[in-house]
Amino acid sequence: MGAFLAAERIQGCGDPTNTQNVWTANFAEVDVNTITKKLLPYLWVIAVFGVVLSAFLYF
Repeated sequence: MGAFLAAERIQGCGDPTNTQNVWTANFAEVDVNTITKKLLPYLWVIAVFGVVLSAFLYF
């Protein structure tokens, strides 16, 4: 379950087709893929932390 929630963190914020990402990119006049490339390393760290935390809590 922790892996599913960790993957959701990446999809929720890092998906370039999410409405909030498209609106933010249009407002800032940048390409939505640029925002995604900048967010992904941070989201990967959060996802790994979530998986490790759930492993310690539930195993």
